[in-house]
Amino acid sequence: MKYNIHYFNEALYPGMSANKVARVEMANSFLRVDKVEGVFFWFLSNRYFFNERSCFANQSLDKGVTPKRVWVPFFSDPLEVTGTKIDKAVRFVTKRVLFLWALVFFAIKRFEKSDLVFIRGEQFVLAFCLGALLKNVKFSFEVHNYEFGKFFLRDFLYRRASKKANVIIVISGYSRNHMVRNGGIKSSAIVNLPSGVNIQRFSELSGDNADYDLRLEIGARENAKIAIYTGSLHKNRGIEDILFCAKKTPNIEFVIVGGNKSQIEEYLSKPDGDAKNIHFVGYKSNKLIPSIVSQGDVLLAPYSKKIKTVMHMSPVKLFEYAAAEKPVVVSNISAIREIFNDDEVNYFTPDDRRDLLRCTREVFDNYDVCLAKAGRAKRKAELHSWDNRAKTIFKLLKKDNEQK
Repeated sequence: MKYNIHYFNEALYPGMSANKVARVEMANSFLRVDKVEGVFFWFLSNRYFFNERSCFANQSLDKGVTPKRVWVPFFSDPLEVTGTKIDKAVRFVTKRVLFLWALVFFAIKRFEKSDLVFIRGEQFVLAFCLGALLKNVKFSFEVHNYEFGKFFLRDFLYRRASKKANVIIVISGYSRNHMVRNGGIKSSAIVNLPSGVNIQRFSELSGDNADYDLRLEIGARENAKIAIYTGSLHKNRGIEDILFCAKKTPNIEFVIVGGNKSQIEEYLSKPDGDAKNIHFVGYKSNKLIPSIVSQGDVLLAPYSKKIKTVMHMSPVKLFEYAAAEKPVVVSNISAIREIFNDDEVNYFTPDDRRDLLRCTREVFDNYDVCLAKAGRAKRKAELHSWDNRAKTIFKLLKKDNEQK
């Protein structure tokens, strides 16, 4: 039997944040799974008079994946909301409307035996949970960062949804243990699958990637070593600590990829932002990331323990770094240690800029040893490809669907 996967996402497109890129990668990988005939990628958009596929112009959504837009006028990305009362009110109302739309859709949609429903988004999960009371249609969902014990009603609904779902996917051992211990959910219903990486993009650097020259863009000195950070420039990402390291090691070029103009200007105004060896190159398409990180000598991930999701996270960035087979300097955080050990990456004490400096210097001073670590990290990343993740989820969906 051939299957169709309905992949529901509570994410606003167009958009290029890491979690939005990850959803598209998963949709593409589902399509490459044997016995999958079609993938329907349901997504949110506040654009109506646009072709659905145009919402993914800057991403590599496979032509075989069918985009299905859920129009949410006035809806804004949480990272772009200013925090005003009007913004919050609009988001609250829109989420309730989205919940009702999902509930009605679930009630009237006829799902065949060959349809597999996989959800990543709270409103879809809760709506489908209530809808499952009316019709015998199973679904599975992926949840990141949810903490039980803060909102009674949401806790109740999540517990109900967990009983109705075939399987629940989380991205860290902490998340799984928390849902069992604090949510009272059966451990057998939860599967821990960390984030992934598109390995093929790192092994076949061609097209746009081959034409990008990082050294030329930053005007790097001849034979200068390069340390790279890629990702958002939000608080608690260790950007100021990187500036500190740059000021202390003028012989190394530090490149920061990501962020918008105002964020970059803010960091350049910091006490260490005037270092001549610090280079903010701004946002770059995810298509260029393999080429960018492959041109670095050391890759930096100085996460802070102050990040709200620090216990739950499974950063796509780390898998991309590992796939590039370059030494990685990363904060010693338990969620990351679940995946990479001391023989694969180089850990330093989080929120300690001097220890970040020490670790970075040691990596450059013992580069051959750290390069061997990077080779082991790449082999680990290959196990965590998006394709492998999609195959595992499909097997779980298919197994439970056949048992309905």
